Amino acid sequence: MSEEITQKHTFWELVNLLPPMPSDISDPKKAYELYMKADEYSDFLDDYKKMMREKMFELAEQLGEEDDKGSHKLRFEDGTGFKKEARHYVSIDDDRALELAEEKGINISEKELKAKGQYVEELIEVIEEQLPDLADLVDIKEKINEDYLEEAYLNGDITEQEFSELVNKEIRYALRKYK
Repeated sequence: MSEEITQKHTFWELVNLLPPMPSDISDPKKAYELYMKADEYSDFLDDYKKMMREKMFELAEQLGEEDDKGSHKLRFEDGTGFKKEARHYVSIDDDRALELAEEKGINISEKELKAKGQYVEELIEVIEEQLPDLADLVDIKEKINEDYLEEAYLNGDITEQEFSELVNKEIRYALRKYK
């Protein structure tokens, strides 16, 4: 980053550093230099936005109203405001689920082959049974079928404890603005 842009500059000081908007640029070297300067400013503004986002998250937690989903909302008298919105993500640890299924002798997966057409399952069967030497040349993957996994849980083949160990839960936050 050039010496003229630092974290100490205010936003408006940065705006004043911008070169004038030329209506007609005929010098390619000057156009390149202006573009590179704008790119540098853009990087700084991206960093500034990230810092402001984190500060707004902090303020939302300190001063905002928390809802039942873990989000924090701040509204101002004019109707504007912002929210640190909790987004909940759930995924299955496929490797662990396949290990558990093998240990218990249950099927919770399907074979997947990246191929076109309606005969993919038949193609997988032919490769695995009749042409096992070719199996290494083809990308056949085991994919967890969530319906099969749910059925195994409901049937008692997988305990609640085992099931909870297969599930990864994550919360990410988004900044939502009220205009």
